[in-house]
Amino acid sequence: MNIKSLQLKSILRALAYVFTMAVLSICLISCSKDDEDTPADLADEIGNLPGFGDIGGTPHGSLFKLPEGISIVNAITGGVCDNPTFRIGSGLLVSVCFELRNDTDSEISISFPAGLVFLSETDDYQHGVVLREESIRIPPRKTVRVALYTYCGNSSRSASDADASYTLGPITNSKLILRLINDLNGKKIDAIDYWDEDTNNFRDEYLFEQTKVQTLLWYITEGSDIKDWETFEKMYHELLSQIPDDH
Repeated sequence: MNIKSLQLKSILRALAYVFTMAVLSICLISCSKDDEDTPADLADEIGNLPGFGDIGGTPHGSLFKLPEGISIVNAITGGVCDNPTFRIGSGLLVSVCFELRNDTDSEISISFPAGLVFLSETDDYQHGVVLREESIRIPPRKTVRVALYTYCGNSSRSASDADASYTLGPITNSKLILRLINDLNGKKIDAIDYWDEDTNNFRDEYLFEQTKVQTLLWYITEGSDIKDWETFEKMYHELLSQIPDDH
């Protein structure tokens, strides 16, 4: 085989490689674009999420399970939670109270992921949505009491009270709620940051800040009258910018 033949074969191999990589790049870009959510995709969720707002059904999402060895003692109830071991979460309209038991000989960490939904057992009360991940640690063979504050996913229903009962629901797969969760990173919304030990209650400023977050969630769950995506985005980002950063 002469040198020219070798050179030709090398060139053809190089061209084949370049062509293959170009095709692969086009496929990757195409797939990336397919995976991106268009404004139309996101707008379709506004006021149209199963289980939220006035839409029937159960919220969609992935299964949430407590770690092995951890169990709920009695029931998850709404309203005031007296003498909790942990006061966590963010929100006000749907506050839940429950006890967790660690039946193992080891300390166990539990995370309540952002997007977790607490399902009201009746249609009288609002579902609760966790908008920031929270974690607690339970010592071995101990029971702890948890006050967890969440946001309302159904504005037309009643806020939680002592007569409300809840179950652990799914972790929502709503693209707009997940985007809201991401947008709230770095914002000062944790309930504990606004708790006043002297009065055993929230400071007034918390009522204003959590109302902004609650309104953002309602834009998503109740906003069926917002037909225009540009209007939604303008309202959403203007309100989001008013929530203080967590320095």
